[in-house]
Amino acid sequence: MTLAKQFNTTESTRVRDPMEERFLTEKEVAHRQGRSVKTLQNQRVSGGGIPFLKLGGAVRYRLSDVIAWEESCFFLSTSSGPSSKPKTPDGASSRAAHSKF
Repeated sequence: MTLAKQFNTTESTRVRDPMEERFLTEKEVAHRQGRSVKTLQNQRVSGGGIPFLKLGGAVRYRLSDVIAWEESCFFLSTSSGPSSKPKTPDGASSRAAHSKF
C-alpha cells in the first residue's frame, strides 16, 4: 500500500504545483497537534506516523500529508467501531484504508 493511499492523500488534497506546497518543521507539526517533537521522532523510527521528507539533514512534513493524517485519526466517539468512522473520499472506511490485512 502506498503512503498516499495509507494516509488518504489524494490528488484533491495535494497542492498541484509543488512550489506552492507548504512544508512544516517537526516543531511546527508538534505544536499544531499538541504533541512533542520526540513523539514525532519516535514515529518516524517505528513507522505509522505522518509521511515526511528528509532534505539534507532537515525533516519536513507536507501540510497536505499532515492534514490527511489528522483526518485519518478522526472518530465520532471513543467507542467508535469501524462502521462509525468517517468514510474516505473513495467511499471506504478510514479504518479499512489502514488495515494491514
